[in-house]
Amino acid sequence: MALVREIAEELSIEIEVGSLVASNAFQVGEKSYCLHIYRASILEGAPSADEHHALAWIALNQLLTYDLAPADIPIAEEAIENDRRNRGNS
Repeated sequence: MALVREIAEELSIEIEVGSLVASNAFQVGEKSYCLHIYRASILEGAPSADEHHALAWIALNQLLTYDLAPADIPIAEEAIENDRRNRGNS
């Protein structure tokens, strides 16, 4: 799966991909995109910031306190709302 490969390349960890959390389709000019958030578990390794300036573990409800790209805001909001709904059903 491409997500497993990308995470291995970007963070130097092996993951198991779980269920889909949220999706956001949008268009920039003539190009269409669709972002997806999946649950995932680390199988091996510790995240490394080799390709990034910094990494942080945060609670999902803190996500919108970060400077996100405009396309990331709707999917972050959906993920937070889905989490709230799921916690209410537990």
